[in-house]
Amino acid sequence: MNVGKAVEVARRHGGTEVGSPSATACDLKAECGSGRRCRAWFRQASASAAVRTPVVTTQAGGRKGPEHNALRAPFRQAGLETGGPGPALSPRKPPAWAVTPARAVLPLLVAALLAAGEAEAPPPAVAPVPPPVAAPAFSLEAIKTAAAPHRTVRQAFVQERRLALLDQVLTTPGVIEIDRTRKAVRWEFTRQAVLILSEGRLRRFDAEGREEATGGRAAASRSFAGQMEALLTGDWSKLDASFAIATDAGRRALVLTPKGDDLKAFITRVEVVLRPDLIAPERIVLVAAGGDATDYRFAPPDLDIEIPAARFAGY
Repeated sequence: MNVGKAVEVARRHGGTEVGSPSATACDLKAECGSGRRCRAWFRQASASAAVRTPVVTTQAGGRKGPEHNALRAPFRQAGLETGGPGPALSPRKPPAWAVTPARAVLPLLVAALLAAGEAEAPPPAVAPVPPPVAAPAFSLEAIKTAAAPHRTVRQAFVQERRLALLDQVLTTPGVIEIDRTRKAVRWEFTRQAVLILSEGRLRRFDAEGREEATGGRAAASRSFAGQMEALLTGDWSKLDASFAIATDAGRRALVLTPKGDDLKAFITRVEVVLRPDLIAPERIVLVAAGGDATDYRFAPPDLDIEIPAARFAGY
């Protein structure tokens, strides 16, 4: 007899508990034999049925079967199904909320320690900034000392002439070249004229390269030659014979006032403003009698460069 039929027979016996049918003689002898046999067999059938009958949980609600797998799955995952903790509570795979406090706090503690270390770390060492180089004291001797070490000097300039009778400003570019080894200075007005001082002699060339005589305005020529000589040597004190020299340290300027009447007929004063390093002029202003003014504005100098000797030979 199969298990299903045994259960049906047991039900028809009227037993209220597993293995406890009524004490009366079995009326199903034709099917299962004597009442004694029926009871023994019922016990065996009931035990087999208990093994195969699913365990019904109050959480899942209902009997086990394929159609109830979807309902039982959440309970099994949460560990609420009878018979075990479920895979979600497996020691090998603890849920995120089940992480121990020490494991949760440790990364935060390490991050906090690193942040504190960075915050408390001393700033990187910074090399001390050297103090600014003080400008040399302004004096005639300081100007001479600053110029002496440089063998050659080349300085571009722009000449602006303001005539008292004209509102227009006449502008001429040019360049000064100094070679202290050759004791020569070239003062060139681009495409107009060239003055060359060499070995103490001043020569003048026109725009065509023809040499001109300089005797017509001897006083003015001597004044210009003296200024070129001062640029060559850096020694402006040599102009003391023709000019009264005053120093203006605040402006780094020399103010030259002519002494003789011959110079006063042409020049009222000359102002020479030196660069901060005193190596070369930054500006020279000549104020002529009658109110005319010539203003030379110099670019930064090129120092110790090669200048061909032919530049001091002629136009």
